[in-house]
Amino acid sequence: MKSLILRSFASIVLVALVPAIAQSRDIFSSSDCLRCGLFHVATAELHEAKSPPNSLGKRIQVKAPASVAPAARQGTGLLVLGDSISAAYGIDKSKGWVALLEKALEVDCPGFTVQNASLSGETTAGGVTRLPGLLARWQPRIVVIELGGNDGLRGLSPGQMERNLVTMVRATRAAGAEPVVLGILIPPNYGEAYSKLFEQAMRRAIAAEQVPFLDFFLSGIATNDALMQADGLHPTAAAQPTLLANALQVLAKPLGKLCPGLDLAGIGN
Repeated sequence: MKSLILRSFASIVLVALVPAIAQSRDIFSSSDCLRCGLFHVATAELHEAKSPPNSLGKRIQVKAPASVAPAARQGTGLLVLGDSISAAYGIDKSKGWVALLEKALEVDCPGFTVQNASLSGETTAGGVTRLPGLLARWQPRIVVIELGGNDGLRGLSPGQMERNLVTMVRATRAAGAEPVVLGILIPPNYGEAYSKLFEQAMRRAIAAEQVPFLDFFLSGIATNDALMQADGLHPTAAAQPTLLANALQVLAKPLGKLCPGLDLAGIGN
């Protein structure tokens, strides 16, 4: 009789708990829930090779994938850290300026790798965060920094953008690579005052670090409707050779040091 009562009681408790368990699952899956905040933080940390201390003061260490090791030993290439312009937004990626450069180097500079780490929507703050891992993984000889446009489009602090650019340039040099910066200008509809602050901040960062710099990557493209997509922000496939030609204005010298036989005459426009 006693065992029957216990079984009945257990059944009642289980039935009562089922809705609560289901509800807790819904709550636990929400990133806004304070009770499961630590779960989301820990999950994010598991995707980082070196995570910041968690709430318990411990670090979660995750080994890099085995596939990273061969690439990390190359140390002979070029890394592009850019935004949607270098990520070939809205067009076939094989027709983007970075892909065109890679194809050109395959002929005259075999073994020289090109890694395109550009992301649509990337800001200079995102670049600062991602660059150390990219440098460690690819060990490039040249790093092309093409960031800042999204800082301007979002109205972010020009001063912070300046500091971020300096940080990326210094991190690149500390890793033994040569930095090159492809600059951008903000459309006039953002206001003359902000546009001026933006341009001045980028130029100050470049002047302070004495880095090879192209002031306007979209030169010869931005004012030509035939070379811009319907959004008025992104170059078309037809504009990519011009982008490459623009980039080579500051890339030709560092590339020439690493690839003495490189013929730049037929690359781009």
